Amino acid sequence: MKPIAIIPARFASTRLPGKPLIPIGGEPMIVRVWKNVIQSDLFSRVIVATDFQEIKDVVESSGGEAIMTSESHENGTDRILEVVEKCGIHDQAIVNVQGDEPFLSHDILRDVVELLKNSNFQIATAAEPIHEEDVYLNSNSVKVVMDQSQRAMYFSRSPIPCYRDAKIPAKNIGWKHIGIYGFKPMVFDQLSKLNSTHLEEVEKLEQLRWLEHGFSIGVATPLQSFSISIDTPEDVVKAELHWRSLQ
Repeated sequence: MKPIAIIPARFASTRLPGKPLIPIGGEPMIVRVWKNVIQSDLFSRVIVATDFQEIKDVVESSGGEAIMTSESHENGTDRILEVVEKCGIHDQAIVNVQGDEPFLSHDILRDVVELLKNSNFQIATAAEPIHEEDVYLNSNSVKVVMDQSQRAMYFSRSPIPCYRDAKIPAKNIGWKHIGIYGFKPMVFDQLSKLNSTHLEEVEKLEQLRWLEHGFSIGVATPLQSFSISIDTPEDVVKAELHWRSLQ
């Protein structure tokens, strides 16, 4: 059975308020995200989870499914949990697709779904190689280190691994985390009962809560990966230019 994709779309972004409704190529960003996920043909159902009526309206007017959720959620996982409870889909595999990545490659989606289906990992995510030192050093770029079975060992905003006694190489410096998560059936029910943890609070990374509580996270490393995460006005310009290049 195909998993269900849920796309959290919060209106009140700190750095870019109203982000889901910003037009990319003449269409609201959240509509482009929804269309891209639908076109992958990897999911039995694609749901936008939002806290803002206008976001729900534009998705539905485009033929999509959207569900209103509380404005008080602190993260996308809590928003998705509300949808899981409302829809009674606890027994389904769920993939959390970020609502600010309208051009996320289908290879990334596919590899996360395959890892979720064909491994014992409770959670699946993805990463891509880091080739630029400024990305490696940037605290807004989340890095991940894995063991030899592609199980995540740690996520950090700090540059990991640390090249203590060697110069940073020119390429293949490390792995940049791609913010997509797949969850096996019933895993959400377990995550909802977890308390926050020290590492999570220090790094401001929710996935560290899952690691600290012993959940296994597998990391897909697709050969072809592409995404533009839109967090700033400059990112909007990049996305618009990319859309034009595809025409």
